[in-house]
Amino acid sequence: MASRTMNPGRAGLAGALLWAASAVAMAGPAEAASSAASAASGVATRVGHAVERGASKAASAVEHGARKTAEAVGRAASATGRAIERTAQKVGLPASAASAP
Repeated sequence: MASRTMNPGRAGLAGALLWAASAVAMAGPAEAASSAASAASGVATRVGHAVERGASKAASAVEHGARKTAEAVGRAASATGRAIERTAQKVGLPASAASAP
């Protein structure tokens, strides 16, 4: 059997490809880690802003609910007072006597 030898041009090309592949492999994880850290930082920033917006919306909703509840209680008290006065008039009592304890 004849032994096969590699063409010197191909040997140089194979060496250059091997060197380039090893350089990429060595730089790849560092660049990937940097890119991943940057992406994680961006995600954390977006999540932080979303949490802030959510907290702001929740506080606003609680404030709105408290305001609406106070308005409803005021309307209910007013309606109750009017109902007592009307009932007193129908029965023939003065309104002040109907609301006295």
